[in-house]
Amino acid sequence: MTGLVYVLPEHIAYTRAKAGEPFEYRLFGPRGDDMPEKTCPGCLLPLAVGDYTTLIPIGPGDDEEARERCREGRWYNAVSIEAHFGCATGMEIQE
Repeated sequence: MTGLVYVLPEHIAYTRAKAGEPFEYRLFGPRGDDMPEKTCPGCLLPLAVGDYTTLIPIGPGDDEEARERCREGRWYNAVSIEAHFGCATGMEIQE
């Protein structure tokens, strides 16, 4: 698959972020068969059952309170997207 990855509203998640602070990726998984179908924005492959994922923060989005908190250097809820853990961090999962 090539081209753009479209992020649908139901694929948006939120994670805690603070401008200027290093972001620590959290490991989620393995994905169950009850999880919604999504595409990894890093490799453009499906996030499949058994995959380990993480959330990548994008920023405050259109939430004015989150934008204000971000500008002030405070913690805020960042709009985030799910990706394979390895695609986001470069690290392999050792089971």
